[in-house]
Amino acid sequence: MNIRKVTGHKGRVFNSYIWEDVQSPKGVIQLIHGMAEHVERYDHFAQFLNFNGYIVVGSDLRGHGKTAAENNSIGVCEQGDSFTDNMRDQILLTKDIKAKYNLPVVIFGHSYGSFVSQAYIQQASSEVAAVVLCGSAKQSGVLVAAGRKLACIQAVVCDKNKPAKLISGMTFGPFDAKFSHEKTVNAWLSTDLSECEKYNNDKLCGFKMSIDFYRSLFVSLKKLYTAANMKKIKSDLPIYIISGDMDPVGGYGKLTEKLYKEYVKAGIIDINMKLYKGSRHEILNDAMRDEVMFDVLAFADRVIGAESSPIINAKAADSSENITQLETSEVASTEA
Repeated sequence: MNIRKVTGHKGRVFNSYIWEDVQSPKGVIQLIHGMAEHVERYDHFAQFLNFNGYIVVGSDLRGHGKTAAENNSIGVCEQGDSFTDNMRDQILLTKDIKAKYNLPVVIFGHSYGSFVSQAYIQQASSEVAAVVLCGSAKQSGVLVAAGRKLACIQAVVCDKNKPAKLISGMTFGPFDAKFSHEKTVNAWLSTDLSECEKYNNDKLCGFKMSIDFYRSLFVSLKKLYTAANMKKIKSDLPIYIISGDMDPVGGYGKLTEKLYKEYVKAGIIDINMKLYKGSRHEILNDAMRDEVMFDVLAFADRVIGAESSPIINAKAADSSENITQLETSEVASTEA
């Protein structure tokens, strides 16, 4: 892996991480990491993709990773609309990748990164060959509205760069409570508790984001699912939604299904979804990680027209006991 400085939106300079030990590369996977983590945690996935013909590039989001550590700004974003700024950074990174490699780019966005990816494809879907939304959901309910109101108030009456302890507890507290019997902090991330401990012991993970970060996130989520913004996405953009069916971010599958239906309603014609039975939030660090990686590989191969193994898609039934597969016709006809 190599580290390269890249210039993003408003001249912001950040670290990009490049895995390019590839013979005759066929495409590039652009990783967009989640909240309170960093791209280097995806090293095993990146090496797998390298072995199978893909260059991998990821970067530090604002307030994250070595870029933030170097600037003593972990958890704090530059002034402005951090969610939108992150999205614009990623669009510029895609353009940099395409100029450097002249290869098709597939985005892989996890968790917060998947929401950034949702916004990205509403603004620049023509830049990418496809997108994978991992650990994602349609987040537009009462709790999101309450979080938005609280964050907006706190951003005015408090130091908006302070860690958002109250909002963080309100958001993630219930996630961990459901898995309290595991007696491991952040057990909601994975059934593999050793992976949860790795996260807990990583100095670049698990910190609390600022009040203003949450304000920007919650305000932006309100805009994501308007009909006008959904219609900006190219109808033939391949979208693959993957999640654990025990992931609280996805409402244990329910909010992930709602996201799928939003894309169906918006007229996306190449939309697939897969839920992994028993897996939690970080499916790349859970028991079914190998299956997840091969599924993503098969999807990427298909959309760029490379030699591929067959992918189970929304119109193909799956008999595996470990997978929940939704068919397009079933999901489209199911009420939210």
